[in-house]
Amino acid sequence: MKNTSQPNYELLKDAYAIIDGIPEDKINLRVIRLSEGKSLECGTICCAAGWLASHPTFKALGLSIANDRCIYLNGEMPDCNNYSDQMAAVFGITKPEASDLFDQRQANEPRSLTDKEIWLRRVRQFLKQKGQL
Repeated sequence: MKNTSQPNYELLKDAYAIIDGIPEDKINLRVIRLSEGKSLECGTICCAAGWLASHPTFKALGLSIANDRCIYLNGEMPDCNNYSDQMAAVFGITKPEASDLFDQRQANEPRSLTDKEIWLRRVRQFLKQKGQL
């Protein structure tokens, strides 16, 4: 999946708002989907990409999350263990940029922050670097 589009910063800001609305304890950057309940209150826990793939806005863009806990874009799944291609294509960013935003918590990221705080911080820093804040 080659990314040939322009960055969609507004869509990334929408993603930020979506993730910002999810409780801290329902975001885990280590897994696409750890558990699934009938509603947020019933135990669903996902990484940021997993939550976005479950959201109607991003489903309409072709993202989906399958029972095998893989993220698909328009039915394609290049690598079940790595969804940077899908995120890069949706947001019109490079695969390294998508990895920086959506990968697991890194050793240099503060342990005092929750996974949600880490992801939101990554997005703010990215948007600031791109002159979009």
